[in-house]
Amino acid sequence: MAEGRILIVEDDVELAETLGDYFESRGYEVKVTHLGEEAVSICRDWVPEIVIQDIRLPDIDGYEVVRHLQQNVRTRQVGVVFLTELTNRDYRLRGLKLGAVDYITKPFDLEELGLRVSNAIKALQRPRPFDPITNLLRREALKDELFSTIKKGRWVALRIVLQGIEDFRDFYGFVAGDDLLRAVALVINNALNRHTSGRKITGLLGEADFLLVIPSREADRIEATLRERIGKTVSFFFPAGEFARLPAEEGSPIIKVKMGKALLDQQVHRSLKDIEKATEPLELVSVINVEGRS
Repeated sequence: MAEGRILIVEDDVELAETLGDYFESRGYEVKVTHLGEEAVSICRDWVPEIVIQDIRLPDIDGYEVVRHLQQNVRTRQVGVVFLTELTNRDYRLRGLKLGAVDYITKPFDLEELGLRVSNAIKALQRPRPFDPITNLLRREALKDELFSTIKKGRWVALRIVLQGIEDFRDFYGFVAGDDLLRAVALVINNALNRHTSGRKITGLLGEADFLLVIPSREADRIEATLRERIGKTVSFFFPAGEFARLPAEEGSPIIKVKMGKALLDQQVHRSLKDIEKATEPLELVSVINVEGRS
């Protein structure tokens, strides 16, 4: 079994071959290209763990490659190591701000590069407790946190589901979809911080399936706030000019905001599936499309 997949993007043919031979000899599955646009295409079909790439390329630069990778749901978790002769601090900071896992300047030590890449792949393969878009707990981490919390006190599970997020992404793009989910997470956190100062848990059961576990005494206030604000927040992500168009353009997306609530009992609710069932059927709260919100 291969140690991992590495894509090398380097327009220096001799260096690219050297890197390819080196990582193949250490058990990695390797592909090599000299062009940025071809790198993006390869990543979409053959998703690597790591891209080792120069910044200066004959077509698009390395920064643009990273932006393309981050806009695609299949490739946004790919790690990027910049390998470049550009030593200026501003270049390095720009690469790291884009999300590169490392920035190595030429000339470099091949063994050191190998260790850095190996460490980066191991780090990327570790389970990540927080969703990178919303910064909320992912399902597995949510499970561990939740069941250690509800052993004491009275807790309510409040669930918020955005139906139609995939159609929204297809219509407006992945960046808009991410921004929408990030905004909803922010609204949820603001409501929790406003109404409770104690323990609370927020996480994701699915990409657009939010779960809040909150003290029962504060649940009604938090629910009322979110019923009012979630739909308004979602509506901001439909371009303002489109609200004047009637009827809605055929094929334009519709987001349905649904909510469910259940009082938790650790004797009954022993798994996340139990909690999901307890909060169903979900109640329709808002419908948002290019015509507005209802």
